[in-house]
Amino acid sequence: MARLSFFVLAALLSTIVATTDLAACGDAMYDPSKDTCFDNDFLCPIDGQVRELRCGDACYSLDKFSCSNTTLVDNAVIGPDTLLDCGDKRFNSTDYVCHDGDFLCPFVCIDGLSRCLTGTSGRRATLRCADACYDPVKFSCIDGELHGLPPPNPNCVPLGGTFDFGATSCCPGLLSIADHCRDFCDFDSGCSKVPG
Repeated sequence: MARLSFFVLAALLSTIVATTDLAACGDAMYDPSKDTCFDNDFLCPIDGQVRELRCGDACYSLDKFSCSNTTLVDNAVIGPDTLLDCGDKRFNSTDYVCHDGDFLCPFVCIDGLSRCLTGTSGRRATLRCADACYDPVKFSCIDGELHGLPPPNPNCVPLGGTFDFGATSCCPGLLSIADHCRDFCDFDSGCSKVPG
C-alpha cells in the first residue's frame, strides 16, 4: 500500500510541475518540451530530441522529409544537387528549411562547427520568429519576439543518470528511484514519457 501511495503522490507532484510550464498556442495549452507551436495555431511534436517541423498542414521529421513551399518531399527522391522551392527562392535541403512556404532558415551545427556533419544527426533546424531565424535550444519565440532561454541545469541529473557527480536532484519531471533518475512512466504504462 505504501508503494502505491508513493506512486500516486509522485504522479500528483509531476502533474503539478508539468502544468506550471505550459504555454499557449492559439487556444491550446501545450508543453514546450514536448511540442513546438508554429504560427500561434499549429502544434508539432518533439519525439525525444527530434523536433518535427510544419509543412503546410502536416508535421514532418527532417530525417525523412523536406518541405518545398508547403508540400512534403520524400528525402529518398532528393539528389545531392536537387533544389527545392520556398516562395520565389530555390534552396538545398541540406542547408536550409522552408517555413510557411516562403521563408528560409539555415541549419545550425549541433557541435558548433562551421560545417555540419553529414546527414541530420549533426545539425538542427532553426525556426522562424517574425522576420528572424532562431536556434530553439537557445531562444523561444513568444508573440513574434525572441527570448533567451536559461542554460540547462547542470545541477540536475538527467534521465537514467545517477548522483555520482555532485548533482543534488533529478531534472524536472523525473523521480529518484533506486539511485537513478527515472521517468514515472517506466512504472505506469498509462502516462507519457519525459523526453530524455
